[in-house]
Amino acid sequence: DITIEALVNLHSVNQNAVGMYREELDGWVKNMSRYSNGSDLPFWLTTWSGKSVSMNRKSGNSYLSKPFIPILGGVQPAILESFSTEENKSNGFLDRILLCCPEIKIEMYNSKEMSYESIAYYDSWVKKLNNSLKMEMKTDENDEIIPNIFKLDEQAKYEWEKVYNEISIMQNSDDENEYMKSMLPKQKSYIPRFALLIHLMNEFEKAVIPEYLTKETILKAYELSKYFIKQAQKVKVSASETKSISSIVTNNKELTPKEIFSIMVAKNEKINYTKTAEILGVTRATLYNWAKNV
Repeated sequence: DITIEALVNLHSVNQNAVGMYREELDGWVKNMSRYSNGSDLPFWLTTWSGKSVSMNRKSGNSYLSKPFIPILGGVQPAILESFSTEENKSNGFLDRILLCCPEIKIEMYNSKEMSYESIAYYDSWVKKLNNSLKMEMKTDENDEIIPNIFKLDEQAKYEWEKVYNEISIMQNSDDENEYMKSMLPKQKSYIPRFALLIHLMNEFEKAVIPEYLTKETILKAYELSKYFIKQAQKVKVSASETKSISSIVTNNKELTPKEIFSIMVAKNEKINYTKTAEILGVTRATLYNWAKNV
């Protein structure tokens, strides 16, 4: 729970990056205007793009030439839907967030344990990657970080053009969901980022990290992008279902849960029984019994 001023000061000390972890992203979004009457939202939109940031505050002036602030956190789909204000839709704030929503399935007890060797290997691998990238980082006489530039080889350029155009076709399609259309342009920025990460993870143990990214790296990055696109679709559908069910309940408070359920089924035969049971305060078994008479 950090102010923007404090975050910028931290970043100016560690110019390479500052990561932020928020267990509840709900608080992160709500607190954006707590200190500065709404001026924090543009800050996050700007830093996502890696553009320079200047801040003139009573506490002093700050400047970041190349901000990089990755954010990690969790949030419930229904709460995420509440972020979908007209302002956040128009500024693309939500479209910048990569969503991961695993299937909720209760696993049985599992006595298997990950081997110590596997844990040690992964720990060692992460440390070696980190140390390798630190060694690659150079600064100039002003103590500014000198960027390492990576490029696409000819086959990678060809593949990236195909991927870019495929996303553009989806953006122009009349059959594509409008929410997804607003998210897709951000994937054109994410795919090169994914490709760079994949390239570095695959090549860092070499004496010299290759300057050129390959076709295979671009394709892997696109697969990762498609995963996040599917996750966003799933979360959007889930949030919309919850909103729809809650709306029917709110508009029919005078009716019994069974009568409300009948209205829901009349509107949508494939209603989500888990969400409906939760909102109506009954079991799924009860809904299945009611459904026989609807």
